[in-house]
Amino acid sequence: IAKNLAGKTITVSVPYGAEGETLVTFYNRIKRGIIKVCKTVQTGSLDALGMTDFSFNVSVNNGQPFVVGPIKNGECVLAPGDYPVLNSMGNPTTVFIQEQPVAGVVVTDITYQGNGTNVANTLCGRTTQYELGAGVNISTFVNAKGVPQQC
Repeated sequence: IAKNLAGKTITVSVPYGAEGETLVTFYNRIKRGIIKVCKTVQTGSLDALGMTDFSFNVSVNNGQPFVVGPIKNGECVLAPGDYPVLNSMGNPTTVFIQEQPVAGVVVTDITYQGNGTNVANTLCGRTTQYELGAGVNISTFVNAKGVPQQC
């Protein structure tokens, strides 16, 4: 067996079958990704927000949003299931996450960790969008209270 991942080819040696036929089966599998959302509260806001619940709307490939959470400072939540990194058209799977608003609380940062590609973060919109990568994809939303935000 010889594999060339860059060229997307494989060469196999197949013996001649007793009936003059040999069956070779080759499977293409699309890698899958997991969506994980985490919450961090800035140090100066821990007293005010440390026990506050935060929930998030998640949409995959512009599908029907679903809610994950609630979670508190220092916690994370996994979206149910895993998702193929490519959609049915062969394009990257897009993930859109929006933090549900909490009165008087602003988003000060959003980070992405994973094998995908971060597309956009909008602090005022409380959103992140990325192309799903294989394995775990982590979005961390950072919040503060009493901090002015120019939107």
